[in-house]
Amino acid sequence: MIRLPYLEWRAAGDDFGKLGAWRFRRRTPSKKGGLLLAGMVAPTSICLRRLAGGRRSGIVGFSRFLANPRVTVEALLDGWGAELSQGCAGRHILAIQDTSEINFTTTRERSRGLGEIGKGSGRGVLLHAMLGVDAETGSILGLATGRIWTRDGRVTVPHRNRPLSEKESQRWLSTAEAAKTVLRQAHMVTEISDRESDRSTKAPFSGRPLRLSFTFSSA
Repeated sequence: MIRLPYLEWRAAGDDFGKLGAWRFRRRTPSKKGGLLLAGMVAPTSICLRRLAGGRRSGIVGFSRFLANPRVTVEALLDGWGAELSQGCAGRHILAIQDTSEINFTTTRERSRGLGEIGKGSGRGVLLHAMLGVDAETGSILGLATGRIWTRDGRVTVPHRNRPLSEKESQRWLSTAEAAKTVLRQAHMVTEISDRESDRSTKAPFSGRPLRLSFTFSSA
């Protein structure tokens, strides 16, 4: 699990213990989202009741935040690179991208609208993200960009007969493309990718005013 020291520090403060008693009606959606994220990182829970300390006002506040039409997956992804775009200035950045499968409890009768993951033994969502790390200090600076999706059934067309735009492997290319703007102030970028990625997917970084090197993991 990735630890986020800043959020853990915030969560360890005395005020966080009073999370459920805070007046959510006076807080903007962005502040509610920050409280929700901090709570999920520190106690490592996604249960709204636990995050709100069992208080009804907290549960209602978090529920309203998640039901807000402005709170979308796209909006959340757009905000990932905000801090990293400033924090990467003049630094050597390790741009690490990988895919995680998040498994949810389902039954054959209740799939919860989730597609298959892994080898079809479970259902859930897939998260592909690029993480920015300071190469000298090892400090996590934040997420650059990414993608969250669930599979819509099984693909019947063979992999070799599909264009790149219709393959899940396209995520390596689209993530690098989206990260160009976020990492434009970095002095140097070293991209670390899983072996599933292909060297041709690194083309989006070519021509950028960056000193760029590539490293591929052996895993």
